[in-house]
Amino acid sequence: MEKRRRKTDEKASGSSFCRFGCVAVRRGFVTIDQLKQALAEQVDGNILDRGHRLVGSILFEKGWISEQERERVLLDLHRPPEMDENS
Repeated sequence: MEKRRRKTDEKASGSSFCRFGCVAVRRGFVTIDQLKQALAEQVDGNILDRGHRLVGSILFEKGWISEQERERVLLDLHRPPEMDENS
């Protein structure tokens, strides 16, 4: 199990690894403050046993990101790394 965790940590620390909020901020869809608020709301929900909510869903529900922007971020996240340079 330790070996699997180490691989995950290495992948997470790599420069090509980025989460939804990171992409949304880089694309200018949301501000860092909006992302921080959404992340805080996500953590609060997890701690208070309200169920896990995706950051993209929280940003959308608050009206800070459109459905098209949310879809664009998801496309960017699932694009193979070699295609990132062309976008």
